[in-house]
Amino acid sequence: MAVKAQKPSPTLDEDRRAGGGAIDTGPFTPPPEPATRPALTTELDPRRSTYVSIFGRKGSGKSFLASRLFARYPFDKVVIDPSGDAEGVDDAELLTAPLPAKLPKGEQGRPRTWRFIPDAGADDFRDDLDRVIGLAMHHPRGRCALWLDELNLVSPGPNQTGPNLRRALYMGRHHGLTMFACGPRPMTIDPLVLSQADHVAIFQLPNPNDRRRVADAIGIGPKEFDAWHEQIGEREFFWYDARAHDAVILPPLKK
Repeated sequence: MAVKAQKPSPTLDEDRRAGGGAIDTGPFTPPPEPATRPALTTELDPRRSTYVSIFGRKGSGKSFLASRLFARYPFDKVVIDPSGDAEGVDDAELLTAPLPAKLPKGEQGRPRTWRFIPDAGADDFRDDLDRVIGLAMHHPRGRCALWLDELNLVSPGPNQTGPNLRRALYMGRHHGLTMFACGPRPMTIDPLVLSQADHVAIFQLPNPNDRRRVADAIGIGPKEFDAWHEQIGEREFFWYDARAHDAVILPPLKK
């Protein structure tokens, strides 16, 4: 999808078909797309467990994208909302400490949404965050979406990832878990969050080390990813599909 008329945004496959180099070597006009090639969009199949990792500086639009993906999910869902300002979940049922052993099973055909706003001053703050991930993964209906806002609090580093998040990253799909994980900086979280993602959304990332972490995780060169990143405008985002190993820059989402 071209989002800038003067410099269309080629997909990864188009770039490689044109010679395999980085896209910052001059103006690039992508070849005509085959009629059979599906467009890359943020439309996800809710019947398929999917992981989406979303990163960007504060105010770039990452939480809004997560809220849109979360709102479209038609089954039960849970949001971990450390800052208490997640969009579109004001009517959700509150989960409070002490946490239940499992989420209650609602009426068939009537999906429920739970919201957990942790007490940041509590001694078991991080343990509670991780327990809620376990509740979502072992949902009684066997299908649930989990939105992790402020991912850096849930996974502050590779050696500080809680057991339930680690299980969710490795085995959550077998439990019908869909996950939307948002954070400001890829460098400060467990690399599994990127390597296990089916889709990666990148808004503006000022720090070059963050961009390098993303490039390494999705398997493209740092210079190539920097060239993509230079094209990301205000509230636009780079959208990568791991299954297709393809990417596009998408325009801002409409409110």
